Amino acid sequence: MSINQIGLNIKKGIIKCLKTGKLIYLITVTIVMFLVVSGDLAEAIGGLAKSKDVKDGLLKYNDYANIIRRIVPNIYVRWILVCTVIVIWMLVWYFHYCYEEPVKKLKKIVHILGHSTLGKTQLKLNEESLKILELNVEELDLIEDIKIIKGNYNMLQSVVTKQDNYIEKFKNKINNTDKYGYMGISHTPLILRAGYEIGDETKFALFHKKRNVDYYEELNISDIYTPIKIEKKSVKDNCRELIVAISTTFIIEDNQLNILHPENKSIIKFKTDELGFDVITSEKQVENYVSYILREIRQIRSNKGITKIHMVISSSVAFTFALGQGLSNHYDPEVIIYHFDLNNPKKYPWGISLFKDSMNCIVVN
Repeated sequence: MSINQIGLNIKKGIIKCLKTGKLIYLITVTIVMFLVVSGDLAEAIGGLAKSKDVKDGLLKYNDYANIIRRIVPNIYVRWILVCTVIVIWMLVWYFHYCYEEPVKKLKKIVHILGHSTLGKTQLKLNEESLKILELNVEELDLIEDIKIIKGNYNMLQSVVTKQDNYIEKFKNKINNTDKYGYMGISHTPLILRAGYEIGDETKFALFHKKRNVDYYEELNISDIYTPIKIEKKSVKDNCRELIVAISTTFIIEDNQLNILHPENKSIIKFKTDELGFDVITSEKQVENYVSYILREIRQIRSNKGITKIHMVISSSVAFTFALGQGLSNHYDPEVIIYHFDLNNPKKYPWGISLFKDSMNCIVVN
């Protein structure tokens, strides 16, 4: 045991004694010390007392006082002992009525749904966050499942099935007291579907890993952030399909959307003034973006009778997951979310129809 630990144990023992010790002993010592410095006051009080028990008690205490007088003949030392008793009484009063045991701050456990399909990442927090949070990570690792697919996109059905089953098991363990979160690196369609499958009944803490940093940070609550705006809006009459493009990381160019046949569809494009990997850092920012985007596309759907949405996203994992949580098959038409592949001439070669079951949700362009 270290010296610091020994000292801490002694301190705890003294505090416990002062808080819980029997006061009868301290009262006895106090009376005796009072008699030690008061001379023959005990005999005088005893002479005035009518009760035999009081007289006998005072005489007994006076006998104790005489013993201490013989042991401690110096009057100054006696007064030092009296002062010590007074200090002890003050400490007893303080620890009984004023002192509060320091509450040990327990770390908040966050049950993390870890999501890996694009690459392996360390699902850990920075040192500052580890002081208050502890992660219980359940990782959904689909990296090898994705690798064996190569260009056979219809095999993605098995990946989506595996993901849906995993998330269903995760959801079944959710309760109303614990904290939950989401982090990882995955394909945009799989992230959006994960958010949709989780739903918005349980608030999920969202985490972001900055570029070239090997740890995650929980989104802050700042209300200062880059706003998202409508970059382009072209709503056609008698058109029942809508392309939705959302850019916060990279710009989504019009020519990248050719595979979706924009010539016969309405289109709305959202973009932040500032683009980059680390543009989205605030929880309020994500909430604002999601509510603004959903409000706009639902207004178009209501006005124009939209029956299908083709969605492409260049944004953070946190935002994409939160947007998935906000989408609903009760309020929204069919939503197909596409995967961007820079090296593929089609740019968006496959997608997932968000609300369909895993065996019928894959869309190949």
